Amino acid sequence: MERAHFQSLLRNMQVREATAEVPDVWLNLAHVYVEQRQFISAVQMYENCARKFKSRRDPELLLYLARAYFKCGKLQECKKTLLRVGFVLWWQEVAS
Repeated sequence: MERAHFQSLLRNMQVREATAEVPDVWLNLAHVYVEQRQFISAVQMYENCARKFKSRRDPELLLYLARAYFKCGKLQECKKTLLRVGFVLWWQEVAS
């Protein structure tokens, strides 16, 4: 079991390195972590994606992040992120 898990992590790292400049790949990996119930890894991947691709104000990404926070029991972080989504959406409406 440990060997299979290690090989899976190694494959994920290789994919990440090969596609380091494609944000959709990062999001898909984070989604996979959520489906595998690896919520902390999903949170880290969503946060890294937001940082790397300067998408900290992307409502869709923020909603994914809030869901991952919720699933791993970080309710305060989930709430903060959802409030941020509301602000971003409001700001986009005002600016347009």
